[in-house]
Amino acid sequence: MRQFYFTAVMATLFASILSIFLGAVTIFESLTFSSHFGVSEFVSRILVVIIIRELGPLFIALIIIGRSGTAIATELGNMKVNGEIDFLEDQGVDPIDFIVLPRVISVALATFSLAIYFSFIAVLGGVFVSHIVLSIPLSDLIHEVLNALYINDIIINMAKGILFGGTIAVVSAFNGLSIKRSSIYVPQATTKSVVEAIMICFLIDGIIAILTFDSSMLEI
Repeated sequence: MRQFYFTAVMATLFASILSIFLGAVTIFESLTFSSHFGVSEFVSRILVVIIIRELGPLFIALIIIGRSGTAIATELGNMKVNGEIDFLEDQGVDPIDFIVLPRVISVALATFSLAIYFSFIAVLGGVFVSHIVLSIPLSDLIHEVLNALYINDIIINMAKGILFGGTIAVVSAFNGLSIKRSSIYVPQATTKSVVEAIMICFLIDGIIAILTFDSSMLEI
C-alpha cells in the first residue's frame, strides 16, 4: 500500500499537468493540420492511437521510472549494503517474496491506473482546448473521440500499463539487490536500472505495436 501510494497517488498531480499539456498540444496541432489538408474525419482516430495507445502509457512509464524505479533501486541497494537482505535470509525470510513481489504488484497496478488516468485527462484536455481555440462544438468533439475509440485501444493501454509497471519494478529491484556490499555501487545501480527500464519498456512497446498492427488502417 505504501508503494502504491508513493507511485500512483503522489504522482497524480504531476501526471495531470503533463497530460493536459500533452493532450492540448497534440489535439490542437492535429486539428490545425487537418483543417489545412482536409482530413478532419481521420483526426479523432489518429489522436486515440497517439495518446491512448502510445504516449499515455509511455509517458507514465517514464515518470514512474524517474520516481519509483530509482527509489526502489536505491532503497534495496542500501538494504543490501547495510546487511538487511542477509539478515532476512538468515531468519528464513525470502527477500523476493517479502520485498520484491509486493513492489512489483504495487508498481504494476499503479502504472495501470495512471496510464488510464493520464490518457483520459490528455484527451479531455485536448478536447476542451480545441473547443476554446478552434470554436468546435464540444458535443461534436466528444462524439468524434468516442466513435474513434475501440475496445482494443483500451485493452492495449491497460496491458502496457501492467507490463511497463512490472518491468520497471523487476529491473529496479534486480539492480538494487545485485550490487556489492559497498555504498559506492548504489548510484550506479540506480542509473543502470533507469537505462535498462527505459530500453525494455520501449522494446515492449515496439513488440506490442507489431503484434497489434492493423493493416486495414492503411486503406485510409
